[in-house]
Amino acid sequence: MIMKNIFSILFAAVLLFSGCREDDESTKVNIEITNSQVSSNSIDISWESVEGALYYEVIITPDDEGQTAMTGAGTSFSFSDLKANTEYNIMVKAGASIEKEKIIGEGSVAITTESLPQELAGTWIYYYNDIPFAIYSLKNDGSGTYTYDGDQRNIIWSLEDEQLVIETFNENGSSYTNRYDYSLNEDQTLLTIDSTHYFLQE
Repeated sequence: MIMKNIFSILFAAVLLFSGCREDDESTKVNIEITNSQVSSNSIDISWESVEGALYYEVIITPDDEGQTAMTGAGTSFSFSDLKANTEYNIMVKAGASIEKEKIIGEGSVAITTESLPQELAGTWIYYYNDIPFAIYSLKNDGSGTYTYDGDQRNIIWSLEDEQLVIETFNENGSSYTNRYDYSLNEDQTLLTIDSTHYFLQE
């Protein structure tokens, strides 16, 4: 009889524990994520606040730039320096306790960044006295390099308001952004920047 009672108590405990876990899962709020703006290298998202949430964890994959972050009460987030024409999976988790890692809401969405004009992708060379002096290497995904007088830097390029936008990264991690008017000749072998610099396609 005693053994039977022990098994009954254990069985009831298992059911109670399982029931609590199911209740926790079933009461987890579904977070609907919307994108307010998408470009070739950035995504802006927002979501409705979750009652009882003390923080939100925003996760993006693939995460090449270490942009997964934890926010406070804010319900929006911006990702930058992304790759063009690339699908990113974004997840938002609402937490009610950092110490206990209690998640009370969760949602995810897949967003693809915009494509860039393929005619601009390639290696473009500016010659000075018949010597390659400045070189832009523009990749399809919006990344690339800029070489000036032998010094090479990583860049991110995009198009905004019909201008060529190039963000150049320094060795110390800082960056600066230039915006150029640009044009291509008819056979797309000559790139003109600001009407003064002429780059031939390699």
